[in-house]
Amino acid sequence: RIIFLGKLLKHGEADVSQIRLIVKGKIRWLLQGEREPCEVIGNIYDLKSKVWHNDRRDIHVWIDKHNKYSTTGAMDLFNRKIKKENEDVIGSLKHKLWDQLPLFIRPFLYFLYRYLIRLGFLDGVGGFVYAFLQAFWFRLLIDAKYYEMRLNYRKELSNKRNC
Repeated sequence: RIIFLGKLLKHGEADVSQIRLIVKGKIRWLLQGEREPCEVIGNIYDLKSKVWHNDRRDIHVWIDKHNKYSTTGAMDLFNRKIKKENEDVIGSLKHKLWDQLPLFIRPFLYFLYRYLIRLGFLDGVGGFVYAFLQAFWFRLLIDAKYYEMRLNYRKELSNKRNC
């Protein structure tokens, strides 16, 4: 459960399983991205209740953190699409479909999904700001950084060919 801008968000949140409690030495991170896939040594258990996330820090902390996450997210996308690396690590159907959607359209679609279809608008101002930042702004940053990486990569290739 997310408390954002002092309000419990009851709608619009993506229901994502996350690793929360780890025994040291019993996990191996496969990538260093926004949603880091991992290999767990031993058993995995589900918590019976919800985990409450109430970050009381100012919104600039959230923005700074997600700016960093967007860089690793763009690198992961670049490695999958351009360098053809780690395709099997992040190979879920959801990822494969997401990667096929046009750049810069994806954030709009995800915002509409979180805010309208998942009823984020029922959470008022907090729900709008959260959906906008999480679904639109953050995903747009990933696309923009990926686009820039792709342009720079193509320039490098062109320069190497011309030498």
